[in-house]
Parts: sequence; structure tokens; C-alpha cells
Amino acid sequence: MFILFLQAFLIWNSNKFFMTYNIRNVAVIFLLLIHYNSQCQYLDISTGINISIINGDEINPSWSPNGNMLVYEGLLDSNYCLYVYNTTNDSTFCISQKNVDFKNPTWHPDGTSLVFNSNMSGHEFIYTVDIETSNISPLFRRNIECKNPSFSKSGRQVYFSGYNNLKNKWDIYSYDFIYDNLNNITEYEKFSSNVPKVSPDGKLIAYLYENPFDNSTKIKLINWYGEALNGFNDLNGKHISWDADGLKVLFISSSIESKNELFSIWKDGTHLQQITNCDNYKSYPCVSPDGTIISLSIKTDNGWDIYLIPFEDY
Repeated sequence: MFILFLQAFLIWNSNKFFMTYNIRNVAVIFLLLIHYNSQCQYLDISTGINISIINGDEINPSWSPNGNMLVYEGLLDSNYCLYVYNTTNDSTFCISQKNVDFKNPTWHPDGTSLVFNSNMSGHEFIYTVDIETSNISPLFRRNIECKNPSFSKSGRQVYFSGYNNLKNKWDIYSYDFIYDNLNNITEYEKFSSNVPKVSPDGKLIAYLYENPFDNSTKIKLINWYGEALNGFNDLNGKHISWDADGLKVLFISSSIESKNELFSIWKDGTHLQQITNCDNYKSYPCVSPDGTIISLSIKTDNGWDIYLIPFEDY
């Protein structure tokens, strides 16, 4: 790119007659050079703040609707507990219960409670816990093994991974709280569908489609009632999430040339962009509601730690 810029500059100096033409060429190449360099500016993980407080794995962060708090799961004494970090006063508190796992947390859209899955009933089910009172209750009353909850912005529907007993696989389900309506929206897929992530506007759901025969995991996209949209072929991604605007899906690569890096791709399947380029193992990206911070689980000497990293330029 620099050679092209230099050649254009030399042509301009050697031929004044074509000054206007060559000034235009120089300007275009200069803009291309700027664009090329901007695409190579990777996220600097070293600017992040480590908020982890235990000597164990901390993963699965999720931002509160107002962006003031972050919940994540941490492994403490062989059990997964929920930790809530408050950005306003740099404090953390733990929500746990003996001999029970609390996993895959997310915030209820009302901002007053957390939603997670737990094995406290003998199998995985989705529960809610009030932040102020710590009262725990089932999210809904249905006989289904379920996990990985994700909400529409209105809070009217929750999407989750539910076990399909008839077909012995995981599917994406939706539950409507107003009509008490449970729907399997990936029932006709051959293999398991898992880990739904609802877009900020509640209209799209990204999820992972797992093929056990070739050990591949595709990222797929459906609308809120299950109609399939453009998928992202050849992206063997994991740990999916959305950007703040709902334009891009973020994921950790496991098959692209730059393995184990953070990537984004537009929801129409275009504009694939590599965001990180470093040796640290990374997982579970989650962008704050205002788009200025990304939380990442990063592998350290103490296990997986949660980092908060400036993100507004991405």
C-alpha cells in the first residue's frame, strides 16, 4: 500500500499537465491507506481492567440494562456462583447456594433480578433471583429441562436451550409470559441448537448449531418466531453475542486462520472483522448497552478472569 502511494506521488511530481488527475489518485490511495491501517488496529487487551476476585474460573458476563452492573459466574469450592460487579463503586457481591450450581446468568430487562439456570431441582431449569431480597423462584412453570436464557428487550419473551425428549437433542425454545405459550422454534433441525442470543431490538436470535459428526459448530440466525435467515457459513465460532446496536454478531473463532480471536460479522453475513490479535485465550465477549466497554473472559495464571476493555471504536 505504501508503494502505491509513493508511485502516485512521483507521477504527480513528474507530470504537471495531469496534476488534477493525479491529485485525485493520491487522495484516493491515501484514504485507502488510512482505511487499511484502521482495519489492522486490534483491540488492546492490555488497556483492560481485571475485576475478578477469586482464584477460579470466572466466565459468562452479562451487563445490566443500565450498564452500571455486570453479572458473571465464578467457580468457588466446586460450585458455580453468581457474582455482581458494580461499576459505580468498584464493588462485587456473590449470590450462591451450597452444593448447587448457578450458571449462564443474564439480567431480566427490568434490571431488578437475575435469570440463570441451575441443577437445584435435580436437572437444569431456569430460575430468577431478586437482587435486593435474594429470593429465588422458577422463571416459569413448565416440565422441560432448560438452560441459557436470553430475553427480548420488552421482557415479554425469553428464549433458551430446551431439551427435546422426543428427538434427544437440544432446541431453541421461546416462552411468552403474557400468553403462557411455549414454542420449539428449531424443532425441524437435524442436530442440536444451543445458546440463543437475542438481538437488542428483540427481533433476531443468533445461536449455535452443532454437528456431532464433523465436530463443527455453525452460527445461525432466525427471527423471533423461528424463520431461518442468512447463516454464517464456514464460521466455526463459539461464545456468541451482539454489539450494542444489534448490527453485528460477535464470536470467538475456532477455525478461521487466526484461531481463538475475537471477530465480528454483520447480521447479513458481510463485513467479517478480526478484533483481537494476541496469544491470550479469550471467551464470552459481552458489549455494554452504550457500546463503550466490552467484557471478556481472559485466561490468566489464576484461571479465567473477567476484564473490562474500552470498545467504542469497534
